[in-house]
Amino acid sequence: MNFFKYFAIAIAKPKQYHKFMKVSLKKGFLYLFILVLLTSIPYIFYSAKNNKDIYEKLQVISTIVKNDIPDFEMTKDKLTIKEDVSIDKDIDGIRVIVDKNKDIEVSEIAKMGSAVVLDKNKIAIVANGQGSVTSVPNEKLEDNKLTKADLQKQVDEGYIPAKKNASKVGVASLISNTLVNYGLFLIVTAIVAGVSIVTAKNLYIKMSYKDLFRISLFAMTTSIFVNLFVMFSPTLSKGGIIFVIAPALIYMWFGLKHIKLNGYAEEISYKEEPKRVEPKL
Repeated sequence: MNFFKYFAIAIAKPKQYHKFMKVSLKKGFLYLFILVLLTSIPYIFYSAKNNKDIYEKLQVISTIVKNDIPDFEMTKDKLTIKEDVSIDKDIDGIRVIVDKNKDIEVSEIAKMGSAVVLDKNKIAIVANGQGSVTSVPNEKLEDNKLTKADLQKQVDEGYIPAKKNASKVGVASLISNTLVNYGLFLIVTAIVAGVSIVTAKNLYIKMSYKDLFRISLFAMTTSIFVNLFVMFSPTLSKGGIIFVIAPALIYMWFGLKHIKLNGYAEEISYKEEPKRVEPKL
């Protein structure tokens, strides 16, 4: 069988999972690697595009911090805005709020998408939903202070260069992403194979962990595509590991059920119900 036949069976024909019992582990590992590599490509381009958008937003934010944010000083216990100003406006798609009398909720700032917020106890820099919030009290500032100049430096020398580099699509980023995901899916495969031992026993079939691991390598097919959607969706990412493992377990259950029904594995004899002994009076 070639890659496409493996793929067709893995994703659409759990009734034929018995065929994977004859596939070598070497081919199983290679199949999983190729699949992870192919699904890493769209994510790399998506990530690069997203980082490019953030990079462009941060350049605007740098200008906003320089021209629109008043001088301030944050210490361990206090944030002092040195000018009595109140700002609430939009600059090139970025919400700018300065108000020393307000205490804006972090959840509300997150909904703004891209924002620069300076209120009575926090400083927030957010670009396309990503960023940082520094608030008081702050133990990290016990012997230091944070000023407008420090914030400007943080944006210009920290955030912007990082996103500029991350916005570039390269072979190195593709390889590193693929290897990391491949390692993670091998761990998930081991977990699924371990859980499948219980499934096999419940179906009264005898299968070694090695055989279950071999089949699990192919059962991960749907999980890998689900993982792609999880990476694209911040909402799904909260329960990511569950969404990734569940499809593989479901496919393994169907696959093992048909392996039992068609006699492709040695059956475990059913335990006889213990005989009841009548008590002697």
